[in-house]
Amino acid sequence: MNHQRNKLIYKRLVNNMKTVSKSIEFGYQSHGDWMAKSWRLDVKVMEIEIHPL
Repeated sequence: MNHQRNKLIYKRLVNNMKTVSKSIEFGYQSHGDWMAKSWRLDVKVMEIEIHPL
């Protein structure tokens, strides 16, 4: 496996999660269950990043 490429994917993943968490926190905070939604979305983002279609 290409270590450099893995590092790049990981960096993109972390950036994506930060963005996703911010937007979800902003969008769902008033509902009280935004944490669960954020977690589910983070998992989806990870799957897209690691297994591109």
